[in-house]
Amino acid sequence: MKKYIISFLAVGLFLFPGPAPAQTFTNYTTSDGLPCNSTYGVAVDSHNNKWFATIAGVAKYNDTAFTVYTTSNGLILDVINCIAVDKNDNIWVGTDMGASKFDGSAWTSFTTNEGLVNNSITCITSDANGNIWFGTNAGISKFDGTTWTSYTSSNGLPSDMISYLATDRSNNLWIGTWIGGLGKFDGTTFKIFTTTDSLPDNSVTAIATDSLGNKYIGTYYGMAIFNSSDQWVK
Repeated sequence: MKKYIISFLAVGLFLFPGPAPAQTFTNYTTSDGLPCNSTYGVAVDSHNNKWFATIAGVAKYNDTAFTVYTTSNGLILDVINCIAVDKNDNIWVGTDMGASKFDGSAWTSFTTNEGLVNNSITCITSDANGNIWFGTNAGISKFDGTTWTSYTSSNGLPSDMISYLATDRSNNLWIGTWIGGLGKFDGTTFKIFTTTDSLPDNSVTAIATDSLGNKYIGTYYGMAIFNSSDQWVK
């Protein structure tokens, strides 16, 4: 009997080794250096600096201290809707008055005067070729560093109201919209996915891709997973 008791205890220790280690959250607020506690976006550059989009400017955190950038430093507007980092570690932010780029030393701003399809920017992403993509309330714009190209529903977008942008491992652009569903742009043509293609809802709130080519699509009424062949999984 003693042998069985010892065996049972050994199995129990293997299956239930003890309480899981506590998870620790470190919180940062204006008392630590953030310009505002309302944060609408986070990006991390190749040097592990964290960049925060707030409604009172942009904050950079280097794991020691915060550096804050506002219109006094060259930002087009202090109320930031979104933020992204490109492959050259340039910081891009979107506002309701256009976009600003930080190259490490100075801010440069862009509006419809430079080529944006609309100044109200909702999301930004970059692709493997170094193009910067801007989602707005009136379509999307691509900036290759020199030339601007814009696309709207007249070019094949499922809707002009863009909610989210992401690229996959094949450098396709995935476009989330309000009400219009999901779009995929391969650089030449648009493909549209809606509830008829198994999307839970046509208002897309988030998109993520993984190294296997799967796409994870968040909507108001659940999420969908598309595999590398753009086939619905769940």
